[in-house]
Amino acid sequence: MTLAEGFDRLQRETAGCSALVFGDLDTRTVLRSAAAPGFRQEDHDALLAEAAACLGAHAARVMAEAGLGAGEDALPLEALRLLPGEARLYRRLSPGSAEVICARLASTGDLDLFDAALADLIDAHA
Repeated sequence: MTLAEGFDRLQRETAGCSALVFGDLDTRTVLRSAAAPGFRQEDHDALLAEAAACLGAHAARVMAEAGLGAGEDALPLEALRLLPGEARLYRRLSPGSAEVICARLASTGDLDLFDAALADLIDAHA
């Protein structure tokens, strides 16, 4: 199975997953998307912008000040944002990489199961 096929399958088979976006944090470019009907370009752009904020240098500084992470220069590998009725997961493909996968999920879903399936997909194509 190709990465694109695995990406589409993960979105399709995960209950409550309205979107998976593979993009570049530096250029904020969507490289691949698997999303439910009605997910607009603006929605893709917003996920990438939020991923950049959650995984960027500012987040690294906040984590370092809180005693979490490996210091100001260590960019976060993943972030989870919980909102009413929704969860957003952001994960870099590897430490320091600008490539990221963004997921928008119903908060009622099994986040641990999804996270493990996403990690397996990334590892299989690393």
